[in-house]
Amino acid sequence: MTFLAAALLLMGPKAGLNVGEAVAAFEPSWVTGPYADTNQCPVCEYGLKPMVIMWGQTDTMEKAEPFISAVNQSVGKLPADTTHAIFVDVNRTGTDDDSLRKLKILGDKWDAANVYLMSRPKRLRQVLKDYKLEPLGEWKLMIYAVKGRKVTARWIDPKPEEIPAIQSEILKNGR
Repeated sequence: MTFLAAALLLMGPKAGLNVGEAVAAFEPSWVTGPYADTNQCPVCEYGLKPMVIMWGQTDTMEKAEPFISAVNQSVGKLPADTTHAIFVDVNRTGTDDDSLRKLKILGDKWDAANVYLMSRPKRLRQVLKDYKLEPLGEWKLMIYAVKGRKVTARWIDPKPEEIPAIQSEILKNGR
């Protein structure tokens, strides 16, 4: 391995917002939740309330299940309407119909009422830039804990052993 390759490997992924950065407004296609079948902006709707924003990709959504379950449990422990969680399929590989259909099936399977499922946002190019989601090949699942529209913690391709830290951050932000 060359020195440059080793240095790039140590730097880690370039994708993803950093702690302290602001989350931007966007308009996804809601599949589940109070705005199902609309393009309501979740960041606008929930304002400064704590949120968990999870970004996934169509071809690997199933791998998100343990994290969706953990987030669902944590949000469920907090008082109603204080913390909101969303999972957004970036959907760069399939059609919108494919993504919506897959999310509906997974929504039934996952039984995670506290995590709203969403598909490809409008103005995707801008969303990819605002959330630093490119290069897409560097990640499969990205999770942001957010409070006051600022990222308080982030996980890129989290491992199952990181679930307690994710849950702890959600509960801390929700108090």
